[in-house]
Amino acid sequence: MITLFFTTICLPIKSSIWIKKQLTKISKLTFVFFFLQIFTINTVFASPDFTFLVKNNLAISDFYSLNNDTKKNIIDNNLYYNSSYYNEKQLQLDLVKTDAINNKNYWKQIELETKEILLDIAFVPTEPSRGWLVGTKSTLLETTDKGKTWQLKSLNLEEDKYRLNGISFVENEGWVTGQPSILFHTLDGGSVWTRIPFNTQFAGDPILITAVDKGKAEIVTEFGVIYETTNSGQNWKAKVKEPLGKLRNVARSQNGSYVAVSATGSFYATWQPGDSEWNFQLRQSSRRIQTMGFTQDNHLWMLTRGGQLWINQGDSINSNEWQEPINPEGRLGVGLLNLAYHNPKEIWIVGGSGALFYSLDGGLTWNKDFSTENIPSNFYKITFVDPQLGFVLGNQGTLLRYETDEKVYSINNV
Repeated sequence: MITLFFTTICLPIKSSIWIKKQLTKISKLTFVFFFLQIFTINTVFASPDFTFLVKNNLAISDFYSLNNDTKKNIIDNNLYYNSSYYNEKQLQLDLVKTDAINNKNYWKQIELETKEILLDIAFVPTEPSRGWLVGTKSTLLETTDKGKTWQLKSLNLEEDKYRLNGISFVENEGWVTGQPSILFHTLDGGSVWTRIPFNTQFAGDPILITAVDKGKAEIVTEFGVIYETTNSGQNWKAKVKEPLGKLRNVARSQNGSYVAVSATGSFYATWQPGDSEWNFQLRQSSRRIQTMGFTQDNHLWMLTRGGQLWINQGDSINSNEWQEPINPEGRLGVGLLNLAYHNPKEIWIVGGSGALFYSLDGGLTWNKDFSTENIPSNFYKITFVDPQLGFVLGNQGTLLRYETDEKVYSINNV
């Protein structure tokens, strides 16, 4: 009976007291551990930017909001993300790239024998070191060393009134267009340029030329009419006959689609192969459109007045599924003029007064490249010829060249 009483009554009471004591100890240890964790983290990350535990599954944008010292501490102390989409190697890669861009000036200004506005650039696929620049007042320059040096060339025009606004190559066949209506063609990489009589039936001057295949090219005029040749310019056929109206700019995707912005920036229009006419689209912002283009996966991007970037996530170029606007500079006011993808995650934007911005996370966050801020030029175009070679074109004969052999563009090299 006594044994039963002890077993059923006393033992549970004693066990309960013991359990409470153990829980108290555990609570104290937990508190001490938690305190030490906070103390350690606050010691490592003295920056006021760091107000959360890095080991949580944070958004990529949270990481990029930290300063560089904090980011480095995350790596040094193994407090990197435990995330299925963002791992230690990727984080290290982005740190290396950010430091490389900030601490080494990859953009070098190239001296040219002209002060004209540079409008377009293209390289010869069969001769990767050979390229061409075009610009205002019939400006034509050639390089044979990947853009390190350039030499002025002549198209033997009777006057220099032409605004050469487009150049494009496929293999060694190339095209140059300009305003007033002018068209040149080459079959040998540019050693000889032949002027092709411009079709008087064309609706307006050409503003974009794209070499599509051997003997095949497409032209878009200032009024949005698309023409195609399949016999090296002997004949042209309209793919879109109805004029769209005066255009500010037009861009072509890798799959042959087009986006065009009206001269006033109040609307844009899209066209896909097989369409008989342009599809009018209303802009999503109250701000007028500055320029538009295509991402590497053929989605639309848009730059609006006041320095806003919009990226479309829809399955079609006619989709209105635009992301919330981004301000690369962090505030309104900068005139952003052109954008180029270096790779799907790395984006560069240029603008007025030497503005140059870059993103390493697909456009979520942005940094400014300060190496160009003292260059007295507006940057009108940016393009990457390949993963290691890029160019920025501006007024006053301004040309920036980007080249790197650094192994910072592959996660395997981290």
